[in-house]
Amino acid sequence: MEFIEKNYKRLILLCGLLFFGFFLFLGWYFFKERVLAFDPSFFTFLMIDQRDYSIALGRWGSVFSQVLPLAALKNGCDLSTFLHLFSIAPIINYLIIFLLLILLKNYRAAIALMLALCLAFRHAFYYTTAELYLGIALSVLLWALIAEPKENSTKSKRILRFVFSLLLIYIMSYLHQLTLFTIAFVLATELIGRKRFKDRYLWIISGITITWFLIRIYILTDTAYENEKIPTMDVFLEQLPNIRYLPSTVYFKLFAKQHFWSMFLVFMAAWYYLFRSRNWLYFLFLPAFSLGFLVLILITYYKGESPLMYENYYTVLGFFAAVAFIFSCDGFLPKSVELSVVVILLIVNCVGIYNAHDILTKRTNYLGRLISYGRKQEHKKFLVSTTNFPWQTSWVEWAVPFETTLFSGLAGPDSVVTVYVTDDINKHDSLINKENIFLGPKWAITWFGSQNLNHDYFHLPSSGYEKLNSYQSDTAFHEEVFGKDNIRLTAVKDKFYSDSDSFVVVPLRIENLSGKKLASIPSGDHPVLLSYHVYNNKGEKLIADGVRTPLEVDIKESYLQGLTVILPKERGEYSVEVDIVSENKRWWGINSKFSLIVR
Repeated sequence: MEFIEKNYKRLILLCGLLFFGFFLFLGWYFFKERVLAFDPSFFTFLMIDQRDYSIALGRWGSVFSQVLPLAALKNGCDLSTFLHLFSIAPIINYLIIFLLLILLKNYRAAIALMLALCLAFRHAFYYTTAELYLGIALSVLLWALIAEPKENSTKSKRILRFVFSLLLIYIMSYLHQLTLFTIAFVLATELIGRKRFKDRYLWIISGITITWFLIRIYILTDTAYENEKIPTMDVFLEQLPNIRYLPSTVYFKLFAKQHFWSMFLVFMAAWYYLFRSRNWLYFLFLPAFSLGFLVLILITYYKGESPLMYENYYTVLGFFAAVAFIFSCDGFLPKSVELSVVVILLIVNCVGIYNAHDILTKRTNYLGRLISYGRKQEHKKFLVSTTNFPWQTSWVEWAVPFETTLFSGLAGPDSVVTVYVTDDINKHDSLINKENIFLGPKWAITWFGSQNLNHDYFHLPSSGYEKLNSYQSDTAFHEEVFGKDNIRLTAVKDKFYSDSDSFVVVPLRIENLSGKKLASIPSGDHPVLLSYHVYNNKGEKLIADGVRTPLEVDIKESYLQGLTVILPKERGEYSVEVDIVSENKRWWGINSKFSLIVR
């Protein structure tokens, strides 16, 4: 402990380098999970297409994460290098902010930065382009700038910090609207927490911040997307009585129970130390502000949203907890104890962030299966039905055209395949055979043409789209001609292991020897789906009727399919028997087996 006390500052620097080094490793290794998914894939695609910054919703602060990959792009780097750099660029920004805090000699703020970037981050870590996260990091830097000046601080230094604080707030206002809450929190921490009520600099900063953000949000914001995200007072009052039952609340309770126990402990510790210090104003402010923010988020998404959208905003709660804890425990915990606790928290949450890649990797594997299948077909452009889309792992479908184009382009421009996911496989019949058609975002589906794509990275034929799914209710499909004699199911391995999720996706080779197409869109009186039985190590059947998995594509000859298997509650080794079922009619009796180890 004495060693820690003497080397406190050096140990914080070492801890930060290890922490951000680990983040850089994750960013580099899991670049597909971070870049080839959701909004990041779209912005990446736009940067390549335009050879310029991709700024959405007026959030030009996002350029800080685009400078490095764009510079490499303009110097002719390959696609893999560009995507890797885009994945790690935000982490480099966090590291720079950490080093600035060290230069400012605000080591406690440096600790708060690390905690703020991990306490409430799980899947959100793999969402590269969220400007909110940079806003969180810069808010910690703002906290260091407005911190109570030392006794020997000169007026010129205070003015300099004042000017830099306003400049920083201006920059942050062009990141994400919710940075208003992170800025307000650090201002309140100094005003209320430290009782700096007579500090005119802080009052001026607070007044300018509120005024400027109100102008930005209500006058300068001219995008329908952002305006729609702001709930009206009528909506707020209407949904407040129902808050316990909103889809957003249900998801938060389930997710928080599994992932946020360490964050809640940090909140409770902060509250405890505020109580001990009799800092009653901040003692009341902390839960009120945090709960108020959470209620705002829950009601904003009262209709329901993708899990990643929910988790995107939970990260702000981790910021509140980190700043409040570091502020409140000052003077109560010896430096050795404080740093030891912080290291434990960082390790626990880094493990949580690492484990969170599992579901994103399942999503990436799904894209890989589609791409591998597509490369074997005559056409390179495909339509997939939302009915066959694996929502449990993939969450969002609109960006799949860009995800598949980028992912397949890693193997070279001539290997490119693109897939569009639609809620009606016949919906776009008037478009799919047009020359050089490229189906893009659903709000501007014909934005791009395949002939205009950046040919240094993407080569797509001028021909149209092929449908990978067809309805089982079609008169050409006869379910009774298929069975164990002409359909084979083979797991790619004999043994599979559980991961951090409550389910596994087992890659399964499906071979169709019938000479007829096995249609994939479940429909009709007896829809055809994949399912399974589960046996324990004594051969006893534990699960007679496993969850159903739709076929990802029509099976003409063979396809590598993902089979979703819900994990048994108890640890141990199980035997899983895979089959195809015609719902409410028959199991086909194929009964291919593999072992499942639940850890």
